[in-house]
Parts: sequence; C-alpha cells; structure tokens
Amino acid sequence: MDENKKNRNAGRDEHDDGFWDDILSLLPRRGQAKHPPRKPRSTFTIDITIDPPDADTAPSVVSKVFDTPMFRITVNKTEKNSPPQPGDSEVLIKRFIPPHTAEEFANSPKPDDEYVPEHILIRKVKIFNWKTSYNYYEQFLAHARKIRYVKGHECRPTPFFSYVPQYSQLSRAQLDWYLWWRERAASGEYLKTDYSYILLFIYEIINTGGHDNPAWGQKQLLGLWSAYRDEFPRFDKMLGEWICDFSLIHHLPPPAAIPGKLPPEAVQSCTLKEFYIAAGGGSAEAYCNMLLIYCTNYNYRSSKFAKGDVLKLYDKHIPGALTRVIDRFSDAGGLLSGLELENSRMIRDAFAGALCSYRIKKRIEVEYCSFSRSHELRFLVTDIIKYSENKLRAHLGIKSRLSIYALPVPIRECIDEYFAELLPKKRKAPEQPSNEYDKLYDVPPAPISPERAAEIERSSWETTERLIEAFGDTEPETDYLPGKLNTAVDELLGRLDADTDIVKDTEDPEKTGSPADITPGTAKVSENTAGATKTTLAMALGELFEFVRLADRRDYAGQRRFAAERGMLPDLVADKINEIAAGVIGDIILAGDDAGYSLIAEYRKEIFDD
Repeated sequence: MDENKKNRNAGRDEHDDGFWDDILSLLPRRGQAKHPPRKPRSTFTIDITIDPPDADTAPSVVSKVFDTPMFRITVNKTEKNSPPQPGDSEVLIKRFIPPHTAEEFANSPKPDDEYVPEHILIRKVKIFNWKTSYNYYEQFLAHARKIRYVKGHECRPTPFFSYVPQYSQLSRAQLDWYLWWRERAASGEYLKTDYSYILLFIYEIINTGGHDNPAWGQKQLLGLWSAYRDEFPRFDKMLGEWICDFSLIHHLPPPAAIPGKLPPEAVQSCTLKEFYIAAGGGSAEAYCNMLLIYCTNYNYRSSKFAKGDVLKLYDKHIPGALTRVIDRFSDAGGLLSGLELENSRMIRDAFAGALCSYRIKKRIEVEYCSFSRSHELRFLVTDIIKYSENKLRAHLGIKSRLSIYALPVPIRECIDEYFAELLPKKRKAPEQPSNEYDKLYDVPPAPISPERAAEIERSSWETTERLIEAFGDTEPETDYLPGKLNTAVDELLGRLDADTDIVKDTEDPEKTGSPADITPGTAKVSENTAGATKTTLAMALGELFEFVRLADRRDYAGQRRFAAERGMLPDLVADKINEIAAGVIGDIILAGDDAGYSLIAEYRKEIFDD
C-alpha cells in the first residue's frame, strides 16, 4: 500500500509532505459543533436556616437575582402551633416588579393643567408636561424669541429648502426674504414663497406661543393654512393637527373663521375632528356640512343620476333636508341630542412631526363625545341622505330606489314635510280634447227607473234557467272513486250514506219562486225530513234545511240542483244559511271550497237531533 502511495506521489517534492499534512489538520471535522459549548453552571443548592421574622417588625423583603449557586431559605419551627409554611417550609419571596407596570398606572401622575372647555362635544382636557428633556432645538427656541422683534424690508425672494428648516440654515439673503415675507403674511398678504419658509414661520409660532399671544398665533396658523393649502396639500394633515394641539394647550376655542376660509374637506384627515365641529357657531348649516363630509357611508354626488340639473337639485335639497332634521332634533344647541353617542378618550402627543422644544411639547388627554366614530350617527345620517335622494328620484320619475335600513318615523315625517313645502310640484299634462268618434261609444244618458231594474233582473233569471236546462247535469257527481273508499274519512262518510235515506225534493217546480220569494223559517219542511228537524236552528232554516243535509253528505251535485231549482247559486244559498246560523248560534255552519260546501262537524248537533 505504501508503494502505491509512493507511485501516486512520485512527482511531488519530499519537502511538500509537511505542507499537505498541515492542510488536513486545518479542515473541519464532520459533526463538529458550530458553536462552542456553554460555560457549565453550578446547580447545587445550599440550605440557609434563619428564624422567622416578626410580622410587625419584619422589614420589606426585596428579591434579588443571584448568580450561582442557588439558595433555598428554610424557616426554623420554634413554635409548636405555628401554621404550616407553604412548599415544605419554603418562604415565598415577593418578586421584583419592574417600572412602567400596573402599579405605575394606579399611581398615575397628575396633569399639569386640567380644564373643561366650552365645547359641545369635548368634555375635559388634561395637559401633561413632556416626561423627558432634550436639547436638540434649544438654539432654535432662543433664536425664535429674539428674531420675532426684527422687522423686515422689501427684497427679492431667494429659494430655500430644508426638511427641518431653522434660522441657522439661512443665508443673509434668505433671512432678509423670510423677514419681509413674514411681515407681509402677518398683515394678511400672502406672497408666493417656498414651502420651507412657511414651515419655519409655523415652527416659530408654535415655539413662541404665537409671540406670547396665543389668539394671534391661532389666527396666523389658520391664515397660512387657508392661503397655501391648494399649493401644498400636506398642510391639511399637518396644520389640522397642530392648530388643534395649539388651541387645546392655550385654552382657545376652535377658530370661528374655518367654515368661511376652509372647506369641510380640509378637516377630513384630522384625528380629532370633533374639535372643529363648533367652528361654525353651532348652526345647523355648519353641522350639516360636517356630517355630509365625514359622517356618512354614502356620497350622493357619486350617484349615477347626479349630473347636470339633477346634481343641482341634489345639492340644494339633500343638505336642506338634513339641515331641517338637525334643526328640529337638536335640543338646546346639542347636535341630535336625542341620539346616544359613544364617549371616547384620546391621548395625543402635541405637535407630532413639528420642530418643537421639549418645554413646549405636551401630552394631551381629551375626553370627548365621539362624533366621527359613532356608528349609530353614521348609519342615521346615511339613511337620511338616501331617503332624501329617494324623494328626489320619485319627483324626477326615476324608478330605482336606495335601501333604507332603520330611519325613525319622526325623521321620515320631518323630511316628507320639507319636500312637501319646498320641492316644486309637477305640472299636470294638459288634457287632450275628446275625439268625436269616441262619443259614439258613450252610454246614452237615461233616468234611473226601479221598474226597469226589476225587468232586467227577471230577464236575467230567465236566461239563467234556460242555461241550466241546456247544460244541466244528467248524472249525479261524486268525489269518490266508484267501489273504493280512499281514506278513513271517506269510509266513515260511506257508512253514513248507507244508513241515511236520500230524500229527493218532490215539490212542484212551478210553485218554486224566485230568491226574493224564499223566506227562511216560514216555508214548510218536507215530511221526510220533519222527523229529524227538531232543533231550533233547523226550524229557523226552514226550506234551506235540505241544503244543510246535502252539505253534511258532501253531495255537491245535489247542492247545485237544489240551488238551480230555486233560481239561485249555491254560494247565495250558503250565505243565507250562514246568516241565519249566525243569528241563532252566533257562528256559521257551512264551509266552502272549489267543489262545494260541507257542514262544520262541531255544529252538527245544533241541527240534527239524532
């Protein structure tokens, strides 16, 4: 084997043998652990014997995490009647509780400022100082307090850009333009400028508290928002939040000029929309605009019919109907006070995303009556809008309707009253002149004559008799299969038919009068049935008793013959019988279906005395 190895390595220098042997030692072995083993720890225990502490004088025990070895604390039982200790005489040590847990919340810090604003939806405001300090923007705060007194002079605009603009980043030309632009903006003249200059002025107002005049600062922030929101749409989110924080910290009401300077869409992205609700002075129109923007699940402008003149009609009457509802159902200025809105609590960090010193930054806790987050209110406003649009669709002749889920009746009546008063009524189409040819089909006028009416009735009965004679039944009909009983009821009726003699009417047809000549209770009962008619109801029925017997046997063909022989229909005969029965026993006795009439079983004893 060694010779084979030498033959294979014949061309290799003998000085290389050590090199190849060292390489083998450097290769990792199979199955070798990738990580070094952990340092072994000692797990043995040591018993420490101590006396149990007195309950009154025992100091508070604070647990401590020990390194190895671990300890077990054992108590000496010096008293005979001492209660047993848990865990085989082991004392349970109270574990260490880290900070920022339930105990800290139980002893929550008191707010540095707390007040109840004069607001229809905000209940209480708590303001806390920022819990940590930082010195990132202390230089900016110092510059802002000094530069606020510097006046500007007219100069040419100079471009400037910064993600977080500060005074230290401005050149001399940029600072001159900023001072001039700021002076004109404070006077209400908003010159065209770069976004960073506007942001720098906003930071200045926030950190200086509106130059120590919060009301002036709120007015300036609102003016910047209104003037530059079209060019810089991001201000809708930023200034909507920062004006709310600035106003809550300085106890300011919402800006009253918001409905005039800003559309309701500008407040769409604000977290606390409830703050801006009272900006319109609490009027129904201001509430209506807010509700239509962010408190509904349906936008009527997205309807496929809302185009041209129809959209103008929608814009006029849908907000008008909603305003009428708000005005009627808001007691003492409370927005729809009859509706229970959800109460909420919001914790927000003031001036989030703004350059702000820790002295100015606050944590605000707001307790408010939820407006935009109330599902009941959203569903109610949605149904009001849909119901109003349905009224307009009906007025315009549009057949399709929107689904209404739960709209209270008083609100429906209020909307109906609004549209009945203000919606223009449809004009009736002018009547077309009558055609001379159609007059030929008009019934000629004739005076009312009782004699003529009686003659028409007699003629109709004669026609009925001729039809009965021409198409009369020659064989009695039966509803049962011949020679076979279908059900238990059929079998019972079959036995009754077998035990009862079928009585045929033997009266002279010529003596039979018209229906008007039949007087129940006065006609004579046939001799064959006289023995079985002893009850009061049977005597009251008189001649009509035979029809009741036919109904008891369910002889439908016989019922039709009985009625035809007297010039009547079976329905009329049954009605007369039921009318007599209702007067005697207080209920009807015959029940009809498509085939004929049958006797109600529970009243059989009231008729037949057998």
